[in-house]
Amino acid sequence: PSRFAQVFTDNHDNQRGHGVGAGCVVDHRDGQEHVLANIFALAYPYGHPSVMSSYYWQPSSTDNTGDSMGPPTVNGGPGSDGATLPVYVDADAIPDNCTSTYTWGKWACEHRRTATANMVRFRWVTAGEAVTNWQNIGGTPSDHIAFGLGAKGFVAINRTGSGATTTYQTGMPQGVYCDIIKYDFIPASGKCVIPGTTTDAPIGDLIVVNGDGQIVNQSLAMMDAFAI
Repeated sequence: PSRFAQVFTDNHDNQRGHGVGAGCVVDHRDGQEHVLANIFALAYPYGHPSVMSSYYWQPSSTDNTGDSMGPPTVNGGPGSDGATLPVYVDADAIPDNCTSTYTWGKWACEHRRTATANMVRFRWVTAGEAVTNWQNIGGTPSDHIAFGLGAKGFVAINRTGSGATTTYQTGMPQGVYCDIIKYDFIPASGKCVIPGTTTDAPIGDLIVVNGDGQIVNQSLAMMDAFAI
C-alpha cells in the first residue's frame, strides 16, 4: 500500500551495485535519464519519495570500482585524508562545492537541480489528487507519457530518442503556466523566472492551456519533460 512505501530511484547502496535490483538502478552518472526518473517518482502519487544527494566517486554508471570511498574532503576527492568538504563555504543560498557534471572531489547535489527541487513543490501542491488524463504518446506501451493530478498539476515525460509535437489533454484551468522543470515559479508575484535570477522566462517557453484543457501543439525535445 502507498502509505507504507518508501519510493526512490537510487540510494547510497544500490548506486554502488549493492543489494536487490542493484543492476537496474539509475543514478547521477546516468545524466538526464536520472533527472527524468526523479521527475516521475516525484510526480506520480505513490508512496513517500526520497531524493538521493551524492558525491562523485566514479564517472561510469557500469563501473563500481572504488565504491567504498568516503565523501570528498578538504584535501581532495573521495578517500582523501582530512575533514569532509562542506557543501557551503559561505552563509549564502548557493552551494560552493556542488557541480552538475562529474568532478572529482565535488558533491553531486542532485536535490538542488531545478527539475528535482521544483518537483518537490509539485508533489506538495498536488497532494491527495488522483491520476487523470493518462496519455501514452505514439502508442502503448510508450516512453513518452503524460498525466495530470486532477486540476492541480500536469506532467509530460519524453524518454525517447526524438522530439515530438503533441496536443496534451489536461484537467488544468485555462491559463498560461510556468514550466517548473526549467524555470522557477514565484507564487508571491506569479512570475516565472530563470533559476537563480529575477529575469522572466522567455514568453515562448510558457505553457498555454486553452479553454478545453488542452496544451496544443506543444514541442517536447527528446529526453526532456515539462510540468505545470
